[in-house]
Amino acid sequence: MLLPGGVLDPEPVGLSTAGRCLLAEMQQVGSILDLAHVGELSFYQALDCYSAAVMVSHANARSLCEHPRNLTDHQIQSLAEHKGIIGVNLVADFVDASNPDIERLIDHIVHICSLVGVEHVALGSDFDGADNLLLSDVAEYPMLAARLEGRGFTAHDIQAILHDNAAGFLEQVFAP
Repeated sequence: MLLPGGVLDPEPVGLSTAGRCLLAEMQQVGSILDLAHVGELSFYQALDCYSAAVMVSHANARSLCEHPRNLTDHQIQSLAEHKGIIGVNLVADFVDASNPDIERLIDHIVHICSLVGVEHVALGSDFDGADNLLLSDVAEYPMLAARLEGRGFTAHDIQAILHDNAAGFLEQVFAP
């Protein structure tokens, strides 16, 4: 059974009253709000009622791959306006329907960075159980770094994407 407001709901229903109350409680206790699996209507409603930074832990750009879990350009921009980050997903289905490879994954990073800047991009590997990943584990991240460098990203940008943006986000959320 799907919960109302999820990305795969056939009819967008948005946040319930209980959902809004839960978001208020999450914000009060300093929880991280991850909008990775919510529908577009719920996404915008959550941003409207949650003033702390938010994340989308694992998704890509829908303008490059029409997967329902990927974000539209407007969603990506709205996320950045709320001081959020997007973790770029390594699952092949999120990268490209016909040719999912590392270069197409880099296309997603380039596109998102062009929309909102490097500071809002991280990695959201989905190593915790997803199938059909483009990389097998973090040992392959140096190859990803080399590809980013080949696309013109600086060492500082690469460090931000591979580590610093996610670490900074966590520090921001959990700062005393």
